[in-house]
Amino acid sequence: MMMIDLMDSTWKLAVHALNVLRLVITDSSLAPDLNRYVSDVFQLAVQGFKASQWSLRNSSMMVFTAVTQLIVSSDRNDSSGASVPTAKSFFTRFPLLE
Repeated sequence: MMMIDLMDSTWKLAVHALNVLRLVITDSSLAPDLNRYVSDVFQLAVQGFKASQWSLRNSSMMVFTAVTQLIVSSDRNDSSGASVPTAKSFFTRFPLLE
């Protein structure tokens, strides 16, 4: 997994990469194909909260929000009929985040 806290010369590239990642996550036509990457993206976003650059922390928070919305919206479309995802269903789908 990529470490978010990068040298001063590359933090802008990391911010750009996180912003592109956020756009990919929010693209509804790609949502069905992203399930296998949700755990990695979630961990990457949380890891970014420790970055020394504010812009990296901010971009990480936006990725975290986008991936959380993706998880919640896909749980709402689940066949169980539950309108709110449960912790059990969340960790069953994404065991690496437990």
